[in-house]
Amino acid sequence: MAATHKIEVFKSFSGENWGNVYLVDNITNLLSLTPIANYIVAAERAFHADTVLFEYARISTVEPNDNQYTTVPIGLAGERLVPDLVPLFVTLRVDILVNGGGRPSRKYYRGVLGEGDITATTVDAGILGDAVTALLGAMDSTELDGAALADPQGQKWVTPTGYPKPQMRQLHRRRRKAVPL
Repeated sequence: MAATHKIEVFKSFSGENWGNVYLVDNITNLLSLTPIANYIVAAERAFHADTVLFEYARISTVEPNDNQYTTVPIGLAGERLVPDLVPLFVTLRVDILVNGGGRPSRKYYRGVLGEGDITATTVDAGILGDAVTALLGAMDSTELDGAALADPQGQKWVTPTGYPKPQMRQLHRRRRKAVPL
C-alpha cells in the first residue's frame, strides 16, 4: 500500500528557497500530522546551520489536485553553528533502508555543511552522526503517534545511514527556452 500523506518542510537562506518532502503512512486525519511535522522540523533543525530559516511545513494528501492540505508556520532557524557554510548545491546525503528491502529512500540536505565538515572528499563523521541520530528520533516519535515515515511504495523507514561524501545537487531545474525555428 502506498504512502497516503506528505509533509513538505520549506527552508530559505540568502534569497534561495528549497524544501524536503517526507511521506507518511498509517494516518487517516490530516490534522493529526501536525505533531509529526513538528518532529521532522525539530530533527532537521538539530543539524542545519543557524543561518537557515525554517519557514513553514505543508501537510497534504498525496492525491494530486484534491486541495486537502494545511500549512504550519515555523519561523525558526537551524540550531547548529556553522560559520563557513558551503554553497547550497553541496548537500549532505542520508540513505534510509526500508522495511521489506529494495531501494532505500534518499534525502539530500542543503544548508548543513560548513568548510570544517568536509576534508578533501569526505564528510566529517560527527555531522553524519548528528543527522542520523536526529532522523532516528523523528522516526521513533512518529511511530509513537501510530504513523510511519515511508517511501513512495508505503514501505516503512527502518535505518538511516549518512553517506560519507558530499553530494552536488542543483537548486533549480530550469528549462531552457526553445529556440524558435
